[in-house]
Amino acid sequence: EFIKDIENEAEDILLLQNIISIGKQFDYTVVVEGVEDEMQKEIISSLDDNVYYQGYLFSKAVNAEEFEEKFLKH
Repeated sequence: EFIKDIENEAEDILLLQNIISIGKQFDYTVVVEGVEDEMQKEIISSLDDNVYYQGYLFSKAVNAEEFEEKFLKH
């Protein structure tokens, strides 16, 4: 939810930065969910360029069969 308005909320950026940092300290792969536009992606990548993204910027939610058809066969 805090990704939604991240370009306008300094607290949300700080929160995300800390979540990414904690994930990295535990050697976890960090996936940021809810990314809906390029501005959000740019802000997130400026915090850490070694995270993964998920959200409507890339694709609507799909079931496993649709995912396989759309992304694995092409």
